[in-house]
Amino acid sequence: MLRKNDVKQLAVRPPPPTLEEIIEDVTNAKDDDFAFVSMADDVTEEEFIDAKEDSDENVEIMKIEERYNEVTKFLSTNEELSEGSSDLRKLFEQISTRGQILRQKINELKSMKQINEDNAL
Repeated sequence: MLRKNDVKQLAVRPPPPTLEEIIEDVTNAKDDDFAFVSMADDVTEEEFIDAKEDSDENVEIMKIEERYNEVTKFLSTNEELSEGSSDLRKLFEQISTRGQILRQKINELKSMKQINEDNAL
């Protein structure tokens, strides 16, 4: 029977190889290395070059799509900021108008207070 305390820890996964390690492995590989020999039977050099060119084109297409997405996001953000700026301008005008009205009301109250004080004397 398993108990909660008997939990097994998984082994730590080793880090992926660096580019230098990969190049070293490929350079040191024997001519009859299974990875290269098994592939050599299935793929001709011409097919390999065609596949690489297709892959390069796919990378370029992905870069173009990434740029397009970045530009689209930038334009969207820019539009939101423009709308926000317009909204802030409207709010500033409203606050300024209300501030003027408030100052007028304060002045009216002061003058009413002064009139009341003068009448009280």
